[in-house]
Amino acid sequence: MKNNIRFYIIILVHLIFAFPVIGQIIFEDDFESGNFKSQWTATPGAIDGVVSIVESNDVAYEGFYGVTIGKNADGDPNLNTLDLALDLSTTIK
Repeated sequence: MKNNIRFYIIILVHLIFAFPVIGQIIFEDDFESGNFKSQWTATPGAIDGVVSIVESNDVAYEGFYGVTIGKNADGDPNLNTLDLALDLSTTIK
């Protein structure tokens, strides 16, 4: 039984050190520049739509800037989008 446990521990240690890139960060943005990075495409809706970065402690998770998506006025339904385009073909497989 002790040999089996040692075997499994050795295999586990090898697996842990063989795949160190599992937690690779491929994109990060905290909006603290006050502008959208080039990977973002903000498309406010046609009727009073809003997609913007604002300086506000109420909107920001950390720091001073956050993204607000909504409308300037009540009324008709509206579609706002904030798309993130990433090329994942260059990430390690």
